[in-house]
Amino acid sequence: MNPANPLPFQPENPGDANRFQVLQPVVETPIERSCRAWDHKLDREVLLKFPPATQWQEWSVPVRERIAREAKVMAKVRSDQVAQVYDVLQSDVGPVIVMEVPDGEPLAERLRTGTLSPAETKRIGIEIARALAALHLASVVYRALGPASVLVTANGKVKLADFTFAKNHGSGLGVASLPANMDRKSSEELRAQLPPYPAPEILSGRDAEPRGDLFSLGCLMYRCLAGIDPFAMAGDMQPVQDLRKARPDCPKELVEVVRKCMAMSKTARYATAIELEQALVACPDTVDVSRRNLLAAGTGAALLLAVGAYWLLREPVAELPDHKPGYGQLWALLVGVNRYDVDDWNTLRTAEADLDLVEKRLLSLGWEASRIRKLPRPARGNVIDAMRDLNQEIRKSGPDDALVVYFAGHGIQQPEGADSSVLLPADARKDVSDTWLAPEDFRRELRDPKHLLYVFDACHSFGMKGVLEEELGRGRSPRSAPVRTEDSLYLKHTTGRWRGLLYSARSKEAASDGTGNSPFCLAFCEALDPAGQLKSVGTLLLPEVSTFIQRKLTNNSQGPGMLHKAGPGAESDTFVFRLPKPGG
Repeated sequence: MNPANPLPFQPENPGDANRFQVLQPVVETPIERSCRAWDHKLDREVLLKFPPATQWQEWSVPVRERIAREAKVMAKVRSDQVAQVYDVLQSDVGPVIVMEVPDGEPLAERLRTGTLSPAETKRIGIEIARALAALHLASVVYRALGPASVLVTANGKVKLADFTFAKNHGSGLGVASLPANMDRKSSEELRAQLPPYPAPEILSGRDAEPRGDLFSLGCLMYRCLAGIDPFAMAGDMQPVQDLRKARPDCPKELVEVVRKCMAMSKTARYATAIELEQALVACPDTVDVSRRNLLAAGTGAALLLAVGAYWLLREPVAELPDHKPGYGQLWALLVGVNRYDVDDWNTLRTAEADLDLVEKRLLSLGWEASRIRKLPRPARGNVIDAMRDLNQEIRKSGPDDALVVYFAGHGIQQPEGADSSVLLPADARKDVSDTWLAPEDFRRELRDPKHLLYVFDACHSFGMKGVLEEELGRGRSPRSAPVRTEDSLYLKHTTGRWRGLLYSARSKEAASDGTGNSPFCLAFCEALDPAGQLKSVGTLLLPEVSTFIQRKLTNNSQGPGMLHKAGPGAESDTFVFRLPKPGG
């Protein structure tokens, strides 16, 4: 042992007393100590990590238990981006982790000199997403992603260091990373030890899960590009500076990936780290300067060309009624449940596959993937969170946005035998009303979309007509009660607010599940663009939607139809979803 650097702990096993020669202390904080050492048993340099001499008592998980937990979760992970654990010893100060010495420069040091390029940020993001995927595959959540916990090696590879806050996903340990009953603003020393980018659900007291790590990665990429942290440490989740203004050289695809990662609702983020990695891989490294210059240099010519192309493409469907788009963005929430958590409800065959088909159809019509939220087999809380998050994003996006909500799953009459019904998320229970999705849930959470189309493929779905029972004007009553519009040619744009419900079954009828996809879903997707060429001008139409679907389902027990309300000031009782011309 080097007398100048004595071993700072006494191993319980006497055979380990002379095993290590301390080379250099590395760090000492109120939650950990570490040092480099030579391991005579393994004949290699190692990093020793162990509890500090003075430990905070306020942690929800004691420091000794935290060190032991860190060793277990690191040992579970098989990845070149995670340091290998060689051994765990017991000592007079607690567990001692004997591990590989992580190599590389902390990302925090590189950020001291300024921001990173979009290409470098993308590359680092891909590396981190792969590392997180390995952790999540082992049921481990990292929870501490930030500039100090990411190491960048000389060859540009990324490694994760400091697993102090990592734990098994679903362990039920709650928000163990936060000291109990302590204000995060009250101690600068404490703030320096906490994860820099905790997800909103962690701050609100819910248990950590993998999508919280994706939130942290979004914040880290924002920091790399903008040079500032997006949110305050105390969890002040105020709207952040638009990344496009801070970095006009950043491709819009990368901006969108970062935005989606930082969504307040976990259901609005990427579902997995692998999905996030794929989204990053698809992003260009730079802005398409040639296209931008072309637009700047030839605006007049391009405009004339676009107008000519528009009318050329529009000619085959010249019978379309004239209208002006009255919204900025189009959004979609797709919910499907095949299998339920309890045996109260039969398993369905096609509901979740229907979501994939509808999503594919919307994308083919020019909808932006970032504005489509897909929830396969969600619990009630997931659906509520997604609606709440969408409503918030629409509120920020603009006052004229339109939203389509598609649900495929079970519906039941409530009360039994009545003309009203509820929809059933994956955790629904019989006779437990707060596990259902009732019309008032949709009305409460989706207040801000100007135009809203509900498409419900469920038994008794006509009974969900209560979603339309809201004041559509500004303090004024709706102009008319819900009416059947089976003979309406189009859902035409209105200047007032508009609400519609397309249902697959009457209030006392069952809906057909079908095989592969439900008959209603197939008819709905076909009804979106029966003429084929309509999508070339970026128009999502529902031509004669109710009678079209009825005609398709004549051999089924379903009785589809449509109800709608148009608010005061509406030009018409019908509506058209109109998109920008693809590429325009």
